[in-house]
Amino acid sequence: MTFCYLQIEHKCSMIQFTKGGEFLRKVKAISKRNKLTYRWTPERGAGSHGTLYLGDRFTVVKDLKKELGPGLLADMCKQLGIRKEDL
Repeated sequence: MTFCYLQIEHKCSMIQFTKGGEFLRKVKAISKRNKLTYRWTPERGAGSHGTLYLGDRFTVVKDLKKELGPGLLADMCKQLGIRKEDL
């Protein structure tokens, strides 16, 4: 009797922790590829936070030197209308 094993893999987006500054650079590259306006306003936020505008959407980015958790990163991408996989 021969047995055949089927390997099932769960595919999910593997997003590494990203720092705020790296996120800005990646979104800037996306804006160039998609010909969208990009604007970073560090003054429009509390403390070390700032506002990132991409086209007609925006999100608040926390400290550029700190890591963004996967949940926060997903929310920011959703607010900007981009896919996490494009980062």
